[in-house]
Amino acid sequence: MGDNKRRVSNRRVAKSSAFAASVVIHAVIIVAAVSLVVIKTVVKPGEEFVAPNVKRPTMKLRRLQVPVKMEKSSQAPKLRQNLVSKPRLKTVTIKMPEIIGVRGGVGAGTGRSLGGLGFGFDMDPFGASKGSGNEFIGAFYDLKQTDDGKKTEMDAELYCNVVQEFLKSWKESVLEDYFKAPNVKYSIAFAIPTMPADAAPESFGVADVVEPRQWVALYRGMISVPETGNYRFCGQADDVLCVRVKKNLVLNASFPDIRGRLSDWKSEDPDSGKFPLGNNTMVIGDWVHLTAGKPVPVEILIGERPGGWFGCQLLIEQKGRQYAQVDTPVGRRKILPVFKTREIPEELASQIKLDPNHATLDGPVYGVMR
Repeated sequence: MGDNKRRVSNRRVAKSSAFAASVVIHAVIIVAAVSLVVIKTVVKPGEEFVAPNVKRPTMKLRRLQVPVKMEKSSQAPKLRQNLVSKPRLKTVTIKMPEIIGVRGGVGAGTGRSLGGLGFGFDMDPFGASKGSGNEFIGAFYDLKQTDDGKKTEMDAELYCNVVQEFLKSWKESVLEDYFKAPNVKYSIAFAIPTMPADAAPESFGVADVVEPRQWVALYRGMISVPETGNYRFCGQADDVLCVRVKKNLVLNASFPDIRGRLSDWKSEDPDSGKFPLGNNTMVIGDWVHLTAGKPVPVEILIGERPGGWFGCQLLIEQKGRQYAQVDTPVGRRKILPVFKTREIPEELASQIKLDPNHATLDGPVYGVMR
């Protein structure tokens, strides 16, 4: 009996111990499992983070502007004069250039302008090296040599033949085989006093390669008359002066001994060749009707045949206009104005040396701005 009780008691103790041990083992397993899950959940494999390349606008730095309030002063501050002696100031005279862009330039209607082109003055009776837009552009040809500098068989007789051929068409192709100066001239008037013939090649910058004879200079331009009406050119030359207006030869005022050789043009005015002008007599051209504000092309040819001396005067007359007159041994004649595209500067006027009994520098301008 007693043994049976002890066996029962031992079995219960054994069961309790086994149960406790089972509980402990299961608890350990559960704790281990939970820890593993937590570690796996919390500790993840490391990932590399790459920041995206974001384009940010570049900001311009602005200068900080601090407004400053300026107080108006009722009177200028007085400066202290600490100078012991006042220095002598040298007076500088500044010559203003002509205003470019206005027909006639500065001084239009006054008969004079304020000066030449720019602050300097490089104008001579054949023109200037620069233009303002309302001049005639002139090209110089030497008929004694070809365009590559070879001598031609040119003489006084052949010279007239070439000029005659040119006047038939006024095409520069007639002259293209001859030497042409590399520089052009810009002329506002054709009032060249009698001077040595080498003045022309010197003016065009070819005096070192061109002898002063058998040359021509062709000028082209546009003119516009101030009033609608009839106009005519008049003039004289030693040796060549011819004018074409609207593709018609309207004046051949060349030297009398070659005038008929160059063209068959003749003046219709009975007074042509009657009145003295320069070293010659004045040839009167044809009337041409021109409209105000309507530009027309004009071409002018001048030249020297034998050499020695050269000069020319080109005047213009408006029909119905009153002009001063002067008595001459052959009767009274009008004092006509020099043809010009803008007012003539004093420096050029002094070079022209115009006889006031022959012509005047006062009068309208006929320039056209290009």
